[in-house]
Formats: sequence, C-alpha cells, structure tokens
Amino acid sequence: MNFQKPNILIAFKALTIVSGLSITDRRVAGAILDHYNRINGQCDPSLETIAALLGVHRRTVIRSINRLERNGFFKRTRHGGKFHRNFYAPCWARFLEFENEWTRRRFERSRKWRRERLSPWQGQKSHLSSGTDVTQTYPINLSNETLPDDSPRAEPTRAIRASGPRPGNGEKQPSKQIGTRFKIKHIRSRDAALAAAERRWCDDLHKQFSHDEVQYGKIIEAIDASIQLAATDAELYRHGAGLKLVLDRLGILT
Repeated sequence: MNFQKPNILIAFKALTIVSGLSITDRRVAGAILDHYNRINGQCDPSLETIAALLGVHRRTVIRSINRLERNGFFKRTRHGGKFHRNFYAPCWARFLEFENEWTRRRFERSRKWRRERLSPWQGQKSHLSSGTDVTQTYPINLSNETLPDDSPRAEPTRAIRASGPRPGNGEKQPSKQIGTRFKIKHIRSRDAALAAAERRWCDDLHKQFSHDEVQYGKIIEAIDASIQLAATDAELYRHGAGLKLVLDRLGILT
C-alpha cells in the first residue's frame, strides 16, 4: 500500500499549523502547491510568476523557498527547461507528519475531558492478616448481629415503598413506586455520538474488506490512534466519510 499519496488538503493544513514559518513563507508554499499537477506531478512555477502573484520581490520568494527547503517541505531541482525554471517536489510524508502530530495532540486533549474521574487508589490486594469474619450488612438488613446490643434500631430505609393503604382480605395489592434513592449517571450526548460514529465506520470497513483477510489485516494494523480519531470526527459530521478518510490516509484506491 502507498502511504505517501499526494494530498493537497493535508499539505495546506500542515502549512497553517506548523510553527517557524513566516506569513510570506506560507504564501509562497501555497503558490507552489497550487501549481502542482495532480496528473503528472509537474510543479515548476517560475520565480517571477510567484513574485507577481503574491505581490512581493523575486529575492523575497527565493529566501522563502530556501527556508521551505531547509524545513523539508519541498525538494528543488533545476531541470533546464524553458526559462531554466526550478522543479519543486512536495514532500508529502513531511506534511503528513505535522498533520499526524496535530491529530495526536487533539486526541490527547480530548482524552483529558473524556477520562473518568476515578481515584488512583488500586484497593486492597489481599486480606489483612488480622481480619476476622463479619456479617454482611445491607441498608434494610434487620439482623441483630449488625448492631450493638444497646444501640437503638433505626427505621430501615427502603428503595421501594408501597403507595396507598395496606391491602386487607380480598383487596388488590397496590402498585409499587420506585423511590429517588438511586441516581442514574447519564452519558454525555457527544460521547454517545462519537461512539456511534466510530462503530459506523468500523462496520463499513468490515463489510468492504472482510472478504480479503490479508488486506483487511494490513488495514487494521496500519490504523493508528490519529487516523482512528480523524475518521471518527469525519464520520460524526457525515455518514460514510470515516471509511473514506481511512482509505485516503492509507492510499487505498477503491
């Protein structure tokens, strides 16, 4: 599978989030990418063309291209063609590195808010040597063994109480109502939506590739945390977009 498939959108995204580049550097890179031919890979705009389109001096364009080349975004070669223009080869793997790092940081940030607030205490791993057998207690347990001999007995609290008068002979048992003793923990709607979106694109992946166990296994192995998060976000906003994003990232043509 080809993992360096040209992706103009990822390249533009990386140029907007990467640090260490000036505004002019980003504009020059955008102008170069805009001249990239997706069919034959040709990308050779002249310095004069870039300078005229951006409204800057030719030497300013040269300095920006030098910085972009040092940062590994483009490889520049002189092909000796018309006007002796340079040929620029975008380094798609380099752009993808920044996009994956950005996705990883977003994933870690989201985990901070989705992580359940649990105590770090792991609990007692074994019985204490001085422990003795005791009677199991319960809020409505009436056993005398759970109270000291001289302690007054409190009225037991019941989660289910009978409503209405007590039934007599031949009377029908009244309905029981559940009290408000127990609180139900509600799941946030966004967490439920994310879980449903992830389940959808996983099912789509299984339906499309489960017939080929070898390819299906390679795809599963290649999906990392960044691709998983990005696919879930894409599926959340549009059905079917999650699987498409996974295949695009892995360079799989369907």
